[in-house]
Amino acid sequence: MSSRSIFWFRRDLRLIDNHGLFQALTQSKAVFPIFIFDDKITEALEKNDHRLLFISKQLELINLELKKHNSSLTIFKGDPVKIFKKISTNIDIDKVFWNKDYEPYAIKRDNEIISFLNVKNIKSHVYKDQVIFEQNEIVKNDGNPYVVYTPYSKKWIEKLTHNDLKHYRSESFLNKIKPLKSELITENIFDSHQSKIFPPCINFSSKVIDNYERDRNIPALNATSK
Repeated sequence: MSSRSIFWFRRDLRLIDNHGLFQALTQSKAVFPIFIFDDKITEALEKNDHRLLFISKQLELINLELKKHNSSLTIFKGDPVKIFKKISTNIDIDKVFWNKDYEPYAIKRDNEIISFLNVKNIKSHVYKDQVIFEQNEIVKNDGNPYVVYTPYSKKWIEKLTHNDLKHYRSESFLNKIKPLKSELITENIFDSHQSKIFPPCINFSSKVIDNYERDRNIPALNATSK
């Protein structure tokens, strides 16, 4: 078991049923959670871009939950490779965990970080989380990818089992999450009023899902997740 690990939040902005976070928490004595606003991505966006505001709101919700466990989320902004160099210089860590991204830029960036961590003798662990099947898991019998949706969807459904829908109970181990050193914190987004534009997450009856096809186009009904 690792003594001290980093978990890097990316597209997976949740504490519940998070595969990579679950693996970090169950394989480590202490886990330090971080998020990085990658400036190669954010510099191409307006400051009030709704995607950034949504991310900020989700990070705020994660941080509020972590406060219940006497911890916090550390937010960085900049070049992820440089940020990992800074972290590894200031704190002893054994492993870094994250969930896989499939965008070309993300693949290139992640490979650079893995190479850097290898040089520092820090192990990187990457997990499938945001998809049920990856690109090489649903292919034709000859191994080539599908180019037509209908046969792909049939193969997808045929392959699906309960094992593919496993719940990773990351929420059960949040007491292992610890805050990073305060001098490493570079961003404070949690007092931004702009993030308030999104409605709060709500719990809704399973009837909404059961009757969605029938009721979704009737505005007078409270029939969607909003």
